[in-house]
Amino acid sequence: MRPAAEVKQPLSFGDPVASQTQWTPLVKGGANFTTHRLIDLGPKRVEMRPTLGLKAFGGVFLAVGVTVSVVGLFALQWFPTLFGLPFVAVGVYVLWPRPLVFDGEARVFTRRQGPVPFSAIHAVQLIRERVTASEDPDYWSYELNLVLGSGERINVVDHAGLGAIRSEAQRLAGLIGCKVWDAA
Repeated sequence: MRPAAEVKQPLSFGDPVASQTQWTPLVKGGANFTTHRLIDLGPKRVEMRPTLGLKAFGGVFLAVGVTVSVVGLFALQWFPTLFGLPFVAVGVYVLWPRPLVFDGEARVFTRRQGPVPFSAIHAVQLIRERVTASEDPDYWSYELNLVLGSGERINVVDHAGLGAIRSEAQRLAGLIGCKVWDAA
């Protein structure tokens, strides 16, 4: 890993839009494991799907939350029931489907907030962030963002799998027909 101080400058990409784009993380934090993988749905259609590790992570939260809440309900004690509810909420949030589909035929990226035409996407941006946790060792999390012609960014994924995220950025850029700005 490179030291935290070594960061590519936007001008090094030789693109005026890079100078208008933010180079700090769009989403703070990030998982210390690979959370999503790009899956082929057809010759020109891919989807970013959760990995088994992310599903297990969400499943543990959901199972713990439901178990504690149900035990609290049967024991007629409000504290365990209320204590379990945030765990249920985290589990549901992690496991709730968020379709991220890149359709090369329709030339559109579809997400929960609405579609984004490929023609609006100027580049795929890769940046990194050092994540510090109070008791765990620090780790790098890598963010894959789509950059629009205005410099606005849309986050796609944020996790610690640098090899996977670099490969997927190249695949997406090839499908979309844009550049990869790799500052990871």
